[in-house]
Amino acid sequence: RNLTISRFNEMFRAAIGDSKMDSRIENIQNYVVTQDHGTLYSTLAQAEENTAEGAKCDIRFIKSDGSVFWFRMQFYYLRCEGSKKLFFGKVEDITAQREQSLHFFDVLRKQSDVTMCIELVQS
Repeated sequence: RNLTISRFNEMFRAAIGDSKMDSRIENIQNYVVTQDHGTLYSTLAQAEENTAEGAKCDIRFIKSDGSVFWFRMQFYYLRCEGSKKLFFGKVEDITAQREQSLHFFDVLRKQSDVTMCIELVQS
């Protein structure tokens, strides 16, 4: 499957850290961490099924410099044009939040008096 971001704004360009990048990204899956491909595809399918509320997911995106950061993406299905499905997406950079959560989880895990620890996220 080929996913293309047909347009994005300057805030997205700044987040991905590539000022020279075109306003179109072909094969977006090449910029998404491989383990997150299934999440991305299933979220798009959910958005298509639930057009009123859309669907959201957290995925890791690979910047042009090779570093990885987290996006929370909310997708809405717009329409079908021939064989192409069009979606609108809202994107939030949640890298700092995820890193803080992972750090806190790691600290808890290392404490000897903690037998179990979980990370609970309410949406």
